Amino acid sequence: MVELPQKATYWSILLEDEFGNITYGVPVSLNSRWEEVFEEIIDPGGHTVVSKTKVFTSIEVAVKGFLFKGESVVTDPTTLVDAQEIIAFSSITDLRNVDKLYTARL
Repeated sequence: MVELPQKATYWSILLEDEFGNITYGVPVSLNSRWEEVFEEIIDPGGHTVVSKTKVFTSIEVAVKGFLFKGESVVTDPTTLVDAQEIIAFSSITDLRNVDKLYTARL
């Protein structure tokens, strides 16, 4: 199991209207581990993009949601300078299918 010693705050998307305006869910505190690493990845739309940060999380998160390193009670993550949009997400289980590791790319 990967150690997740850092706290993070996650905002999910509750609603996206036809104009692209997004309403975010309440901030959720979670355990995480952040790695500052530049990697080329394929986003869900099939485009090659550069991810600057890899975040291992204790829960599933969704693309277009936001993650912030640390704890926050701010309701709109776009107002936080260091909050970053999730551009890709994946999960993998261990060989015994007991533990799951979640990874977000920012």
